[in-house]
Amino acid sequence: MMPLTQMINNIGYGVTGLIGCLIAINGQISIGAIQSALQYAKTFQQPFATFAQMSSQLSTAIAAARRIFVLLDEEEELPDPETGKIPAVCDGTVS
Repeated sequence: MMPLTQMINNIGYGVTGLIGCLIAINGQISIGAIQSALQYAKTFQQPFATFAQMSSQLSTAIAAARRIFVLLDEEEELPDPETGKIPAVCDGTVS
């Protein structure tokens, strides 16, 4: 969700700048007005970007919690026996 939101925000910022430049070329607004419009566009887009970032972090946390709960739900492994069998003959061959 985060990359899509960033792309939409950047497209909106670019379109705002482009339209502002075209209007400024015709002499209808000043460069300061374009800068002000771009600043407003960034300020307007900030809550959407923050929401997308929080949503991404929440989905990452949920995935991590699922993995932890799967691990906690596993049955406990039995410990290895305390005493092992000692072979009677140790000649170094593997059978």
